[in-house]
Amino acid sequence: MTSAMAPTVSAGESRLWSLELAAPHDQVEAVACVFENADRPQALAVSWMASDHSRECRVCVLYDHKPPAAQITALLKPLGGTLPYRLRRVPETDWVRKSQEDLTPIRAGRFFVTTKTHRARTPPGALPLVFEAGQAFATGHHATTLGCLLALTQVAKKLNRPRTLDLGCGSGVLGIAAAKLWRHQVVIGDLDPIAVKTAQENARRNGVGPLITAITATGVRHARLAAAAPFDLVMVNILARPLAMLAPSLSPLLAPCGRLILSGLLSTQEAWVRTAYGHHGLTLRHRIILGEWSTLVLVR
Repeated sequence: MTSAMAPTVSAGESRLWSLELAAPHDQVEAVACVFENADRPQALAVSWMASDHSRECRVCVLYDHKPPAAQITALLKPLGGTLPYRLRRVPETDWVRKSQEDLTPIRAGRFFVTTKTHRARTPPGALPLVFEAGQAFATGHHATTLGCLLALTQVAKKLNRPRTLDLGCGSGVLGIAAAKLWRHQVVIGDLDPIAVKTAQENARRNGVGPLITAITATGVRHARLAAAAPFDLVMVNILARPLAMLAPSLSPLLAPCGRLILSGLLSTQEAWVRTAYGHHGLTLRHRIILGEWSTLVLVR
């Protein structure tokens, strides 16, 4: 998912807080949705997984600040108010070093996501996407970005030099992949100016700098987006809640028969997001499921 949803944290300066609680299997989705949809405190990410106890699941909520206990109590009250939780500061970590360690090369459809060190290992016929660790971390190794690259490979069979938008671009991997695939102009945008700058640097590193038009914008409210629309292909890899909220403003930017690639949502959230876009005339063409994550390809 994109860096727009994650704070920039330097080595030794962790500001992240983690709230952890156990919930019964039949309540875990409701609990997770309560924290994901809350405006106060607003979560960076919500995840859940089965615990060792067969009747419980572990829910983890990540914040960029310490949430007030009163707000947590208020969220838990409609759930019965009896779920114990633990709130702790995430241990300080050198995220740049760690992400460098984790950036092992990975094949994703037509693409080979790698670092400069391992670029020579690019398989014949694959398009290399070269990334180093930096201030935006969506480099293809998370299932959501991987799903988008696989979806991009599939839609390439139907589209020829499409007008393309990568919204919530993060490190720019999807926009760069599209530019490499079609050697055609791509618009990328993010609400985080640091992410936009990083994406531009990555585009130059990958030899497609002149093909990338980068903008800093919240959602789709930007004159250059309106001027470039309609798009034949739009890619958005964020979180389920903002995906659904974008449906009314994002759908009109898509050209007739255009493709919309959505990711950043759990499989359990898929129906909710599909319904939001279904109200605006988009239907499901294809889905890719990797673990607990879904990537959707919708068509107008």
